[in-house]
Amino acid sequence: MADIAFPLLVFISIFLITDPFANIPIFMSFLHQMPKEERMKTIRKSHAIALIAFFLFSFFGLAIFEYLNIEFFSFKIAGGLLLMVISFEMLFGIKTRTELTKNEQQTAEEKDDLAITPLAIPLITGPGAITTGIVLFSRTKTNFQALEFALASIAAYAFGYFLFTQSDRITKIFGAIGMKIATRVMGLLLMSLAVQFVINGIKESGLF
Repeated sequence: MADIAFPLLVFISIFLITDPFANIPIFMSFLHQMPKEERMKTIRKSHAIALIAFFLFSFFGLAIFEYLNIEFFSFKIAGGLLLMVISFEMLFGIKTRTELTKNEQQTAEEKDDLAITPLAIPLITGPGAITTGIVLFSRTKTNFQALEFALASIAAYAFGYFLFTQSDRITKIFGAIGMKIATRVMGLLLMSLAVQFVINGIKESGLF
């Protein structure tokens, strides 16, 4: 039984920190104007990018930050500030570049940008997920454990992706008004999360 303890820990930790249930209303607030096929494509692309980013930071995060002479708390603060901007838009219904336009070329560019930021990073793979990945990967002592880490991480992201493919059903249950209410509530929660990221980063910086 001890053999499954580590991959199970990885799966549960990553699934909880990426929190697909909380992110679905946020995703839908950005993607609700897209046709279903385009929406699924954006969701698929954002999850693929998020997983790649997760692995890059998990495997090379500490080395990257050390090479660039960047403290990890700086990343937390930057990620928190970005989430604050996004949450502010959600709370007050501000139209931004994440809104789709009528110009096809510009729309295509915005879809690509949207899949990367804010959907893939930092909503799916944010400071919390990156921190979790770095800490868990640092516990691997053998190549087999590293493989377990990779497979469990893929499983967690794949399960999250499956839940996102069911977002239409969730949206139908809530309805248009319900989704707007959920978006406002999630905006408030997201802002709280963003503030916590910044606070944690400042604490770790030792400034206070």
